[in-house]
Formats: sequence, C-alpha cells, structure tokens
Amino acid sequence: MEAGWVSRVWTYQEIKLATDAVVVTEAGFVRFADIVNTLRSKAHSEVGEGYDSTQMGRFPSLFRTYFRLQRNDTVGVTLPDIAIGCGYRNAFDKLDYARSVFPTLGLEWRFGDTIEEAMRKIYEAQKYHATRLIFFHGPPRASYPGWAPAVFPGLVDSKSAAAGTWKLRGMAGEWLTSKVNKIVPSKPGCTILELDNGQSPGSYSLCYISEATKAESPKSIEIFEEAVRKGTAYVLSDEPLVPQKPYARVGLLVEKFTEPSKPEGWVCFTLAIGETTEPYKVEKQEWLLLHENPATDKGKQDSELNYLLERSSQHAPSGYRAENRLHVAAQEGDNDTIASILNSPEYIDFAAQDSRGWTALHYAAAGGHTAAVRTLATNRACLTIPTLNGETPLVLAVDNGHLDTVCELVKAGADVNDSRPKIVSPLVTAARRGNIEMVRLLLRFEADVSLPDGWMGSTPLMSAIPGSGEARDENLAILAEFINAGADMNAFGGPGVSAIAFAVFQRNVAAARMLLAHKADPEGNRALLSPLQDAIDERDVAMVEALLEYGAQVDGPGSEKRFRDGWTPMMWAAAVGDVPIGRLLRDKSSHLLYAVGGKEKWTALHVAAVKGNRFFFKWILEESKKSKYKWDEVDFKTAWQLRTWDT
Repeated sequence: MEAGWVSRVWTYQEIKLATDAVVVTEAGFVRFADIVNTLRSKAHSEVGEGYDSTQMGRFPSLFRTYFRLQRNDTVGVTLPDIAIGCGYRNAFDKLDYARSVFPTLGLEWRFGDTIEEAMRKIYEAQKYHATRLIFFHGPPRASYPGWAPAVFPGLVDSKSAAAGTWKLRGMAGEWLTSKVNKIVPSKPGCTILELDNGQSPGSYSLCYISEATKAESPKSIEIFEEAVRKGTAYVLSDEPLVPQKPYARVGLLVEKFTEPSKPEGWVCFTLAIGETTEPYKVEKQEWLLLHENPATDKGKQDSELNYLLERSSQHAPSGYRAENRLHVAAQEGDNDTIASILNSPEYIDFAAQDSRGWTALHYAAAGGHTAAVRTLATNRACLTIPTLNGETPLVLAVDNGHLDTVCELVKAGADVNDSRPKIVSPLVTAARRGNIEMVRLLLRFEADVSLPDGWMGSTPLMSAIPGSGEARDENLAILAEFINAGADMNAFGGPGVSAIAFAVFQRNVAAARMLLAHKADPEGNRALLSPLQDAIDERDVAMVEALLEYGAQVDGPGSEKRFRDGWTPMMWAAAVGDVPIGRLLRDKSSHLLYAVGGKEKWTALHVAAVKGNRFFFKWILEESKKSKYKWDEVDFKTAWQLRTWDT
C-alpha cells in the first residue's frame, strides 16, 4: 500500500466521512476496515494489553494511526481526535490543514477564509472539546483562541487535558501554578526556568521550546521574557513537575493580567518540561486563560477592553449581608423599622458601610424601596457615598430599573451628572442596561449626553452600542435619543476611543451607520489608527462599505500614519485576502491597487504574494488589465518570488 496516501491531510476527511472505504493496491482491492482489524491483531500479538493506548511498538503505533482515521458514528468526531489524526499529515497548501476538517464537522467554508479564521470556526464549533487541546505542544498558539494550537500539524507531546469551561472572555480551568522568578542562561536547545519556592535560588526546571514556536512566533518568547522581568510570568500544568518521569510534561507559559482580582492571563506558548529540582512549590489555582493571543497586534488591547466591558455590564450586586439593623431594615424596605431606629436613643451611623461599601441608602435604592429612600434622605442620609464599585444610591436605583426611586433621589438632591473619578454614571448605566424609559427619565432631569463615565471612561453613546450579536433594537433607540439630545458625535471616552471606533470594534454596522449619518467622523480619533483598519482586519465588508460611504480616508497626505506599518488600506485587504473589500477600496480610489507603502516599499500585489493569498493576487492582475497601468516587470517578478503558495 502506498504510504504517501495515508499521510495526506485530506485522507482524514475522506475516511471519516466514508461509510465503507476501499483502498486500491497492486494486489487488488482491500477494505479499510480490514486493514485496521489486521493491524489490531498484529499489535495485540506484539505487545499484548495496552496496544490501543499506551504500549509502544511498530504495530501498536500503526494501528492507532489507522484506527483514528476510521469512521465511528457511535463516538463521533472530537477535536482532540482530529488534532491527533491530522498532526503528522501533509498538505501542499497550509490552509488545507483547516479546510479538510470543515466537511467532517459539518461546517460551511467561506471563500477567502484565512487559516486563522478557519481555525477559529473549528474551535467555536466544538468549544467543549477545544478546551481539551490546551496542553498540545508544538505549533504556536492560535490568534483566537490564544490558548489553543494555531494549526494541527507538527504537534508533539500531544495530550488531551480535562475539559475547561469556555467563557465569554476566555477559558476557565484549574491548574497547578508556579511563579517564574527568572530565566537561567543555558546551552542552546533548552531553557532553564527558576521557579519560585520561597528560597534563593528557587527550583530549576529544564524545559524545551518547540522549533515551530521559535521560528513562527518569536514575539511570544519576547513577551514571556518581559513578563518574567516584570514578575508576572507563571507556569501552569495539569500534573506535578516532580518526581522525574521518563517523559516530558507539557506546561503553559502564561503572562498574568494584573487588573482582575482573580487570576487571568495570556498564554504565550507551550513548552516541554523535563527534570525539575526539589523543593518544588506549586499551588492549584483557578485561572481564566484569555482568548486573545498577546503576540497579535491587538491581543492585549482587546482583552483589556473586553474586561472593562464585562465589568461595566455586570448587574449591581444585591442581597449583600447587611451589617447593622439599619442595613437590614433598608434591604427589606421596612420603613416602620427604619423610622423606629431613627427615633430611638440608639446611635446609628447613616454613613456606615458594609464590607462592599453599601450604606442603608444603597440598600433601599437598589431594592426600589421608595418610601425607605424618602425617610433616609429626609433624615440627611448621604446621597453621594460610593460603594467599592463606584456606585452611588442613584446608580443602584438606575441599574435595577426603579423609576420612582430615581425620581425620589433626584428630588432629594442626587446629582444625575456626578462626574467624580471612579464614580459610575447614571446615564451610562441606563444605556448599558438598554432601559430606554430610564434613559428618557434621566434626560428629563438634564443628564449630560456627552459626559464620560467616571468609572470606565465610556461615553453615553459608546454605552448604547452592544456587540452585533446582541439585542439591538432598544439600544439603537437609545442611541437615537442621545443623538436627538445633542450628544457630541466625536467625544472621546476611555483611552481616546470615539463612538464610531467603538461601533467598529463591536461589529455593529447599524449603530455605525446611525452615527455616521449624524456627522460622526469616520476617522475616529485621528491620532490613532483608522477605524477602517479595524474593519478590514475583521473582514467586515458591511462596515468597510459604511465607512467608505461616509468619507473614510484611504489615501492622501498623512493616511499612511492611520494604518499599521505604513501600509495602504489595499495592502491590508491583500493581507487578509478579502477581494470584496478590495473591490470597495478600488471603487474609492483605483490608485490603491498600485500604491506603494511601508518600509518594504511594497504594493498590495507584494502583500498578497507574501501572505499566500493567491486569489487576491490574481484579482489585482486582472484589474490591472482593465487600466492603463502596467506592472513594472521587476515589481511583478519580485512579488512572484515572494509568493508562499505552491505553483
């Protein structure tokens, strides 16, 4: 039988989908199932029990290789099965490593998908099983999710872990955790980490970084080295690193995200961990491994923004353990008891805060106990004390949708435009909740529609823009309320982010179009990258079309500073290989097809060649035939020599 046949990456798809596969050999026809059964018998004869899982040998290895290819309708197909089954198969086009899996998982291929986009779809199709691939060592981590392999081929020390939990911002799981003190100089080919154990020096651990990671993702190594210097580097594993075993364990090198109170981090890469000296200090901890890869252009930036968005969208906590009698009465809305306490000789501090920073007025406001709020406010309870999360009583009433209570607090003197640092904005809170009646009420009380939130820095406009996959009707209605009330379309919130830039980030085309139609600047903050860059990166054709329709700059003086690396928008369209976006840019400025950009002095043709996007390359050549422009022979030959696809 021809050995090359079974090594093709397409074989996995063909066999997994075949009800009954037949292999043609020089000797005739043989059923694939018969091959597997023959290998099973020979493997058992060679090593006995364990031939199908752990025992080494010629026939056990062959049997397991062929058995993974066989269709199994009872078990189905899981990602660990695919990863191991495709790990050592060959493809002329790197994209085929992902494309071959699509029919097996029942996924629909989109023309022009990149390897990164295809792998993301594969992982999102089986989120539960994707979390079991975290300790697969070999290739660099994916762009998303950044804790999983970027591709399946080349995996070494492949090991399926216990499943974690795929969450909105990352993957949660419990792992053995050790802090890395420093990297010890060692001989080429290995890395020695000093692990913190409370002594000096700490425990030494002999490790090996895969050649694929060194070659394809050197930035990941640089990021981890910097994390070690900053004291935010950790090694995670699913089994102790000692005592010494005859095989290496796989560990995750993680940079800790220091803002959250619970451990969160970015996976830089995996590595094989060999001998580790005693004493070895380790602690089992729950981590959230963030979906973004820190080595990508916007990895950490997107993680930090997603963290702020998650915090801002959390409902106000209720039902805290009250710490004095007045707290209890306010929490229950027991106005008679409140009045009794106030009239008793016993001294009760109105400003007394529980462990979360809540006063009695916070409890009454959060619960919508308007009579209790009136009683407390009349007796000079403080309206401005914030909780530890920056919430005033007014914010808690807004957050929980209590219109009458909000009216009572404002009547008592609560400020709807409290803009102190670290104080949550009532109007921003109402917008995030999608509560249009509350928004209208606050606007009647003259809430400032352009005032940023003192806690997160979001403007009201930004707060009314959810992700495109979320409910949008009520949010768009709120957005319209803010626009009609005179909101500054180009006010900056947070780190210089405008509402239009935020709409692009959220992939909300409807919101972006509404903002653009009311004179929002399509360039966002002109000191930062153009929102068009973000839309092109995400291959969001509808968003690119909207931005171009309303005048987003694609060339001219200064435009090179608005796109990464000084490339033109067309060069970035070539980088992602999106021909529909290329057409939109061509219609805006045909000059972009041939414009030179970046320190490389490339054109979009060169970028398409370097990135291996042959269809974009071909499209540019076809477009050039329609124009007077003729490619310089030197330019064309250079681009052709740079191509990364097979001829």
